Amino acid sequence: VNPDGTQRCSTWLNTNPPAASTPSIAADGKIYFATQRTSPEVGGRFFSMNTSTCAQIWAHLPHWVSNSSGTPVQAVIRKDGKIYFHMGKDLYSMNTDNTRNWRSEIGETRDKGNTVDENNVAYVPVFAKLNVVKPDDGTTIWTKTFSNWIVQAPTLGDDGTVYALLSSGVLHILDREDGSVLRSYTGLGPKIVFSPDGKRIYTTTNKKLVAHIHNEKLCTKSSWPKEFKDLANTSSVQ
Repeated sequence: VNPDGTQRCSTWLNTNPPAASTPSIAADGKIYFATQRTSPEVGGRFFSMNTSTCAQIWAHLPHWVSNSSGTPVQAVIRKDGKIYFHMGKDLYSMNTDNTRNWRSEIGETRDKGNTVDENNVAYVPVFAKLNVVKPDDGTTIWTKTFSNWIVQAPTLGDDGTVYALLSSGVLHILDREDGSVLRSYTGLGPKIVFSPDGKRIYTTTNKKLVAHIHNEKLCTKSSWPKEFKDLANTSSVQ
């Protein structure tokens, strides 16, 4: 769709099931997204497409993992142009020419979203576990398991921290070096957003919008295409 609301182009993806991840837009204008894979024969492709013509550039067939939902999440585009995408239990590192760098069986996605820091290290939530993954080979740097599920993509602080929001309403602030918990907040809603200056956390509680004073430094700008593409990893408050 053009800025004036007119349709630029469209395409039909002959996939079954049709469920797909939110597209990610690269600096060169290409978009990347994946469709769900429910069996070795059905669905599950990672696509690269031209935004000017909606023409498919390539479609990658991921590895099939049994006992997996095959649910994809939004791809993460690194600063160097390489791409992380997570489908089912596997995290992939891909090049723009459809060649694969590595595959890591890290665990089920459940569509919570991943985050990448300035060194291309990936922060990947899998149920109640936060996995931190090396960019060169997909091996794990450290993991942290919580008492409840992580409910949204991790947020990165510019002071070397990472924020993990749990389904219990607890927000943990972790050291990015080793995953140790530095501070915690309680009583937050199912999703949070930071103000542009990083001084407030907004959440919903009992159908009310609540602002919490937050004295941490600004959140860093990472390469993941967040919903509002701002410094605070902002997502929709539901």
